Amino acid sequence: MNPYTYAGLITSARKENRVTIQHLYKVIEQVTGVSEKQIKNQDRHKHIVHARKIVGYFCRQELDLTITECGNVINRDHSTISYYLSDAEGLFQYDPIFRNKYDKVLKLMEDKSLITFGAETVKTMCIKKEAEEKIKELSNRKYL
Repeated sequence: MNPYTYAGLITSARKENRVTIQHLYKVIEQVTGVSEKQIKNQDRHKHIVHARKIVGYFCRQELDLTITECGNVINRDHSTISYYLSDAEGLFQYDPIFRNKYDKVLKLMEDKSLITFGAETVKTMCIKKEAEEKIKELSNRKYL
């Protein structure tokens, strides 16, 4: 295999991860209300730390990034990510709120069509779905 071809594969994989991570931050903000800036800051409020743990766990488990790469995504050391991974296992077992948030993030991230679109498209899709549901509801009503 040509080394340049191999380098191109690595570059395209990194670009795909970059797009996925950008999308992950948008999904995290939608589910938890915590922005990318807050996740990367040093704040230690519980809701921010939970969002940070979700990002770290998702990067390691779903994107197969190394612990060091996961740390770079959220501006943390690899040892912090290692702690997040072990702590997330306990949270899955005993904290239904954490588990539900992670499940919502996972479900939204699995919808690959949203990755290529921006936040406005997601908002438009949600409004369109709400409108379709309202039309369906109104058409099912019986008028006297």
